[in-house]
Amino acid sequence: MEQQLTNNNANAGGSFVEAGLQQINIREVGLVRNVQDIQNTVITAKNGTPLRVRDIAVVAQGPKIRLGQFARAIRHEDGKIIDNDDVVSGIALLRKGADADTALKGIHAKVEELNDSILPKGVKVVPLIDRSDLMRYTVHTVLHNLFEGIVLVVIVLFLFLGNVRGAIVVALTIPFSLLFAATCLNLKGIPANLLSLGALDFGMVVDGAVVMVENIVRHLGRRDQDIRTPKQKISDAAHEVQRPVFYAVAIIITAYLPIFTLQRVEGRLFKPMAWTVAGRSCF
Repeated sequence: MEQQLTNNNANAGGSFVEAGLQQINIREVGLVRNVQDIQNTVITAKNGTPLRVRDIAVVAQGPKIRLGQFARAIRHEDGKIIDNDDVVSGIALLRKGADADTALKGIHAKVEELNDSILPKGVKVVPLIDRSDLMRYTVHTVLHNLFEGIVLVVIVLFLFLGNVRGAIVVALTIPFSLLFAATCLNLKGIPANLLSLGALDFGMVVDGAVVMVENIVRHLGRRDQDIRTPKQKISDAAHEVQRPVFYAVAIIITAYLPIFTLQRVEGRLFKPMAWTVAGRSCF
């Protein structure tokens, strides 16, 4: 009987049929779908009378074999820990190219609906790992580092330049360059990720501004027989270093050009970093 069940559930190939310029493969899929298919399986035939499985046996669906167990420890606000050795776990997958923020909002709304009006009393959905927490911590870390970087840059530039206004002007290039980079990412439809946020190097952001401001401060600090107005001094100082600054930025962007040619997964991971560096360097 076991052999007959195997034979009646086997796949068979049927060559192919030509349809124009295409070839359509033909095959027979022997797939047992329910209990009735097993009951109707023919074991043998005598004098034209088939003997089926249901004639000699009772076919029923037995208990499913448990393949694993999932447990979780729940910690309450009062510090009490409750071990639950039998819970059901699930995972929500983000589709390729989908927006993470929209998906997370939809998941949170559906979980709230399940807990409030659908699931029975005493049963609720409790998040174990929430991607929104990672995003919130990442944004908080970036803003924290941004504030500390601006303060550190202002202090260092003031110590070396001896000019408060020059230090503040250079420090202001940090948030504006990041805003310009974020605008470029938004216009290109490229999502920011941890790699693009990790590409925020304050040294590369302010290097051009430091050279420009330092030269302007040097020209404004001259007390010799210089009849130029402050506006003319600033213009001449900026014109004096604009070419070296331009080529320095061009070299940085050129070094990232190979990253723009990446495709598939590696392109999705590293292209936002290249766009971030290029955007803030251009600013």
